[in-house]
Formats: sequence, C-alpha cells, structure tokens
Amino acid sequence: MLFKIRTIDLNRDISRARQRHLRLSKTELVERILTLEQGFALQEEHWLCLNDDLLHWRLRAEKAEALAENMKNTLSIKDAQIHRLRSQLNGVLSTDNIRSQ
Repeated sequence: MLFKIRTIDLNRDISRARQRHLRLSKTELVERILTLEQGFALQEEHWLCLNDDLLHWRLRAEKAEALAENMKNTLSIKDAQIHRLRSQLNGVLSTDNIRSQ
C-alpha cells in the first residue's frame, strides 16, 4: 500500500495528528515514513537543480554586465579620441585659415 502525501498545514493540531498516527499499524507507519523520505529526497534534488540553474544564470548575467561595462568604457575611450582628433583638426584648419588670409 502506497501512502499518498497530502499538503500539511503548518498550524495543524499536533495532538490530533498524534492520535491519528497512534491508531496506525507498524506497517502503515513504515510505509508513511518511506513515502515521506522519498518525497523529501525528490524535493531536495529539485531544490539543488534549481539552485544550479540559478547559479548558471547569475554567472551569465555577471559576465554580460562585465562585457557591457567593457564595451561602454571602450566607446568612451573612442569618443575621447574622436573629440581630441576633432580638436586637432579644428586647430589645423584654423591655422590654415589664418595663413591663407
């Protein structure tokens, strides 16, 4: 006989549950314990898998954020270089304008 696990209310009446368990035979109690142990093992395995997935996605997000920051910094450097080159070009053009007058 396989015992079906029901949702257990955290605020249940413990003394009533104890009385119900005392009426069960030793075989029924063993079956209940084995079913609960199996359910607990499955729940723990599921929890571990979810945490592995969470860690995987967190590491991917951190890597993506670092890459985005690196790209942002690279673009900032390129913008600064462009600004400096424009200034130099404007300086050369203004010098050429003064010479041509």
